[in-house]
Amino acid sequence: MGFARHRIHGRGAGAKFEENPARNRKTEAAMTRHTMRMLAGAAATLALLTPGTARAEENLAHWNKRMPITFSGYAPPGGGAPLTNFPALVVLGNTAAGVGFDYDDFLSPPYGDLRFAAADRVTPLDFEVDSWDTEGLSHVWVKVPELAADTVIYALWGKSGVAAPPCTTNGAAWTEGFTGVWHLGETNGVTARDAVGNRFPGTKTGTTASMGATGRVGRAYLFKGNTGYVTTDLNNGSTVTISAWASFTGSGGMLWSRDRFNPDLWFVNGKIYLNSGDSYNNPFCDQPAGVAQLHHYVTVIDASRPKAELYIDGHLASAAAGYRNPAGTPFRISSGCGYDWHGVIDEFSVAGVARSPDWIWASYLTTASNNQFAVYGDPEFQYLPLVANAGGATSVTAGSAWLNGT
Repeated sequence: MGFARHRIHGRGAGAKFEENPARNRKTEAAMTRHTMRMLAGAAATLALLTPGTARAEENLAHWNKRMPITFSGYAPPGGGAPLTNFPALVVLGNTAAGVGFDYDDFLSPPYGDLRFAAADRVTPLDFEVDSWDTEGLSHVWVKVPELAADTVIYALWGKSGVAAPPCTTNGAAWTEGFTGVWHLGETNGVTARDAVGNRFPGTKTGTTASMGATGRVGRAYLFKGNTGYVTTDLNNGSTVTISAWASFTGSGGMLWSRDRFNPDLWFVNGKIYLNSGDSYNNPFCDQPAGVAQLHHYVTVIDASRPKAELYIDGHLASAAAGYRNPAGTPFRISSGCGYDWHGVIDEFSVAGVARSPDWIWASYLTTASNNQFAVYGDPEFQYLPLVANAGGATSVTAGSAWLNGT
């Protein structure tokens, strides 16, 4: 029984859903949130009071709305194999498409009833809310078990009396080799939270680093040279992939460093070096055009290869620099050695594996051009309530039913 084809008439101790031809001519999007809440409440009452009805604690069929998301933009150059447990960015904002997405539709605010499910609309997916803005766009990272061009997932919302699941804070969205993820979205204090269960929180040090700048995904940190850096206790192994969005507005600065400069990614004199205190002897390549704008930099240092790799904006920019062992601690965003970063840094992550070109390309596109990477279908109702003629409803027909009670 679809929402858009019925209305509720109060009649004494009962309420009747009956056909309304005028309503049929309207789209489901025209249904008011008040009516949706009333229907959801009726469904909850039936589920609790109807004999023989069983409800799973997280039965996603009881969520009011859903929206399909297809990753048809996953098309790396030369083709691409499916990616396992890939954290895809989902961007949410008010829309009138379909039955609409509106922050006011969340019944356990601010986002306690947000959920994601696989294509079967039953299997829950781990996710983390990066930023939530009821006046604009919200950013959510969803771990997709297998990412391919035909992969479909669902966002779901509209359920009262529930709380955000543990995956939103315990790092479950960042399991595929990640050793540290710092969104750098804080706006005050000195601590940069590590999204991987906060195992390696960073400490902002110095007087020239500030929070709350505009980043690629929500907020970011702004660095203005010496002294400004973030120190973590992350102890890297001999193979790493280090990724960040960054803009550079200085003459010389290090985007990241292990123990100040051994090794580090050094921007100086228009070039980029994988430096380990050996000056200009291990260059990658020229800095990109428009280096003062945000670019996606990924350094792959693999102990099994004689050369390191630098990817800029999803594409291999250079494999000219020789391997430099990144093992050890501390690990810093920026440096603290006299070549501190000058510019914005956002979405900084480290993995203890050598990422594939397909993974790096997808990581770039999901943030750089999200609407190209992901196709958002029209939001739709989940057609609640589900009325069963098991004692809780009488006179059930294809077009109407009596709900008896208060």
